[in-house]
Amino acid sequence: MSRRTLMPLLSRGSIASPSRQHSLHTLLAWRCGAPTSRPRSLMTPIVRRSISSLPNLPLFRALQDHDQSNLAVVHSASARSFTYGNLVADVLQAKDRLLQSAGGGKDGLSGERVAFLAENSYDYVVTLLSILASDAIALPLSPAFPVGELKYIMDNSQAKVLLATEKYAAKAQELVKAGLDREPVLDIKEKIKVGASNTGSVSLEDIGVESRGGMMLYTSGTTNRPKGVLIPQSALTAQAASLLQAWNYTPQDRLLHLLPLHHIHGTVNAIVTPILAGSSIEFMFPFNTDAVWTRLAAPFLPQTSPSTPRSKITFLTAVPTIYNRLLTSFPNLPTPTQEAARQAISPEHLRLNISGSAALPTPTKKAWSDLSNGNVLLERYGMTEVGMAISCGLDFTDRVDGSVGWPLPSVEARLVDTETNEVINPGEELDSTTGREREGEIQLRGPTIFKEYWANEKATQESFVPDETDGDKRPWFKTGDVAVRRPVPSAGHGSSGEWAQGPMYFIQGRRSVDIIKTGGEKVSALEVERELLSLPQIAEAAVVGLPSEQWGQKVAAIVVLRPEYRTSGGGKNGDKPWGAMDMRRALKDRLAGYKMPQEMKVLEGVIPRNAMGKGPKLAAATSLHEFYHDVIRGGKFIWEIEKMHRAYGPIVRINPREVHIADPSMYDEIYAGCSRKREKDPRMVSSYASSYAALATVDHDLHRARRAPLNPFFSKKAVLELSGVVQEKVSLLAWHLERVHAEQAVFALSTAFTALTGDIITHYLYGKDNGYLREKDLVKRNIVWDILAKGTSACHLFRFFPIIPTLTKAFPIRLMRLVRPALSNVYDMQEQISRQSDEALAHEGAKRRTIYHALSDPSVPAGERSVARLRDESFIVLLGGTESTAATLTLATYHLLRNKDLYIKLRQELQQVMPKPTTEANWAQLERLPYLTAVINEALRLGAAALRPARVAPTETLYYKGYEIPPGTPVSTISYFIHRNPAIFPDPESFHPERWVQAAERGDNLTKYLVPFTRGSRICIGMNLAYAELYMTLAAIVRRFDLELCEMRPEDMEFTREMVVQRPEKGVWTLKVRVVGISEA
Repeated sequence: MSRRTLMPLLSRGSIASPSRQHSLHTLLAWRCGAPTSRPRSLMTPIVRRSISSLPNLPLFRALQDHDQSNLAVVHSASARSFTYGNLVADVLQAKDRLLQSAGGGKDGLSGERVAFLAENSYDYVVTLLSILASDAIALPLSPAFPVGELKYIMDNSQAKVLLATEKYAAKAQELVKAGLDREPVLDIKEKIKVGASNTGSVSLEDIGVESRGGMMLYTSGTTNRPKGVLIPQSALTAQAASLLQAWNYTPQDRLLHLLPLHHIHGTVNAIVTPILAGSSIEFMFPFNTDAVWTRLAAPFLPQTSPSTPRSKITFLTAVPTIYNRLLTSFPNLPTPTQEAARQAISPEHLRLNISGSAALPTPTKKAWSDLSNGNVLLERYGMTEVGMAISCGLDFTDRVDGSVGWPLPSVEARLVDTETNEVINPGEELDSTTGREREGEIQLRGPTIFKEYWANEKATQESFVPDETDGDKRPWFKTGDVAVRRPVPSAGHGSSGEWAQGPMYFIQGRRSVDIIKTGGEKVSALEVERELLSLPQIAEAAVVGLPSEQWGQKVAAIVVLRPEYRTSGGGKNGDKPWGAMDMRRALKDRLAGYKMPQEMKVLEGVIPRNAMGKGPKLAAATSLHEFYHDVIRGGKFIWEIEKMHRAYGPIVRINPREVHIADPSMYDEIYAGCSRKREKDPRMVSSYASSYAALATVDHDLHRARRAPLNPFFSKKAVLELSGVVQEKVSLLAWHLERVHAEQAVFALSTAFTALTGDIITHYLYGKDNGYLREKDLVKRNIVWDILAKGTSACHLFRFFPIIPTLTKAFPIRLMRLVRPALSNVYDMQEQISRQSDEALAHEGAKRRTIYHALSDPSVPAGERSVARLRDESFIVLLGGTESTAATLTLATYHLLRNKDLYIKLRQELQQVMPKPTTEANWAQLERLPYLTAVINEALRLGAAALRPARVAPTETLYYKGYEIPPGTPVSTISYFIHRNPAIFPDPESFHPERWVQAAERGDNLTKYLVPFTRGSRICIGMNLAYAELYMTLAAIVRRFDLELCEMRPEDMEFTREMVVQRPEKGVWTLKVRVVGISEA
């Protein structure tokens, strides 16, 4: 194993003040709760006047010992700056305010979690340090996270206090209103515009045997819910001191901060360590390429105003995505700015440029070096649980392409063979039999390692393994990352420090994701990605392992080609696009045959990644991920999409073709109106197995033509004119409720709702209903109910295999009954539709024209009057008009009966337009009632269809947060995510009609976030009819009947499967009631 010892910081030779040298030297020998000999001035209370106190911990001793006039933090955009003197005074004030707001003394927050929402700013630094000074656990929250994710973190951590800056006050208030398990103390902090003055000296107080404070960051949660990583103060100090020695931070450094602050990279590397060293931090966030280049170049350009920055940036730490974007934008800069920027990033001025959090492509590293006159990017390896653990050295010879270097000072690292589970000792890096490099899991230990996963003892225990030779030593943390150790003759000779010696570590990837096992060989996805990105044709790449019957797994590559190679082979292949064979030829001398990608998928646009440069590779590579969760597991992919967003941000590629955006502000852009062309995704509409229906029509113009004859039947005017039909069916439903009351029987109201909506929509289609409500047994003849209950699971299968419904329709129904008897109900319905179509068309003299008459009118083009067109349109209208409204009625009634106060309140409101229980009221009267409207809105919010209706802009480029989405790309957003967004709907899982009433009283247009029928040119055609049914049915039932739930289980109404509509784990939503009374007044 490789063991590293932390060297004294004095070896840096860069500390001018003797007292400062002594203070920093003691950081390594004095960890939280374990004081050793240290300067007397730090061991005894300061006798001068004390305005407050800071804990006698390394970070705060260093903070007090810095030159108080030195710059600590500056805001790049506004040029607001704060000295270390300001920082000490502001931290003291913030600490005192925090303790007071928490309602306790100086020990009142010890070990408590204090969450905070703050922008990248001086306020963030003050808030973080004040929490640590209170011996509490700082819990930084990402402002970019949706409230639902923040709620999970707050509930899991049981935070006692929630701090927020003015900028995020509204989000913090929404979070508190979301119904947290532990209601925190909420404190909104005013923006610090001018730093406080330090008018007195500061005392340092010992806090006891052991500090209970620290920081807690949450993992990304790509496989399970995010875990809280508890990093004690001692580990934070050790991490920062290790970096301080390895990277040589000094008070002369100015670090340009471009990173989000809920990751270890942005907090420890770019805040805690610079502050420990007395460096300056300059915030510039969010990242903007032009702004960064302008700032870097400014000190090397003629000064145009007194506010022009004159201090050069000496330290830059970022992710590969940022460096790539800077390189891409550089040619567009004005020539003087280019020349100044080249000078700014040269080794002479930018002494350290670091890349991390994702693998650094070789072309990026080379391009940056060429642009900067030889400034080589330094790579390192770290993770939330360990901070930075392995790093290349400061000497350029110790920055080897593809390597992350050596274990940092104080970090012990070892490799454990992934096959034999044996420790790979130094000198054993090659397999004695095959001569190949041995891959091993990186395992780490030392003072920099986290303490535990919060409230997750099982995960903590599973992540550590005891030392095999000495059980009293610290256990080893299993990182899950695989690497090889490889000697590099030109590096590792100690020129960067004693810690940077010997064989170097080369990361192969995440054990669970990036190691591909093919034909008995192991392939590093990261290695193949690096080689792909070195090709001039490829702009972006991701490599994954796909299932293979022959090899177990096969290597597959997802690439984005550079524009000049998307339509041709770059002048070498004529007009043939650059393809898989070109890729293999280019890589044949770089990769062994078993490492060569067997498949290559070319994506249009970009591979969306989060701020740290990461994204879901498997989903971008193949639809198998989607197939498994939707077809094999049965409608579960929606929650996998939710996990992707939680891990990677609001825009993700969920399969090789489709991008999903979880942002309500983008909804109207995706589902645009008629003036902008929006087509459907052919793959998604195949789920409906009805390609001639308007709903399943891909082309924008053809959809308009097919929908035009139907529009008059579903206008609000037409629906109001047919209110009598709806009322007639509602009266029949009331007759059933009277009957079961007399029989004292349990009644399947959910089934009755299906019979109701089925009769209404068949009347619309054929001019007469199917008579479901005239049967005592509401299921016996109801083919639609049977299909909905048993047949919707096929929708996902059809999406992947659209040939199935095509073949089914090609064979005679009698034959198909023999082949697929399980689908006999579908065949019955097809025969019924054909029979009723013929009957409807035969009655040319009917008083009222039906949908069938409109579809077969001579004015409709002949090709659109086919039997297939009539059959498919009927099938979709019948199923859609039956299921969705019946499900919403079921959900609304269920929640009203669960909370009888809501039922009573609604009945009292209904008395305004229905003075007698038997009074009939139409939709126009009922929609004016605010509480009934609120109940219906809330039912639509919780019970809407959960499918993702992808849209395609065929000729238009869409833009979202710096991403260009090329024409022809399917883009979707699921209404479920909008309707469950706690920032919009606090406590989103609760049925709370009052939220709509209160919003209306405040003048808030909450309905703009209600999208159960989608929006734009493809909005649900049956929306008006659905509203009429909802208003008139609920009013008739609630006004007249006293119901109670009967034989119900909570799981009967859960949403655990997406089958176009919401489904419980088994069957359909089932609502059973007993009629316990009929109101007479």
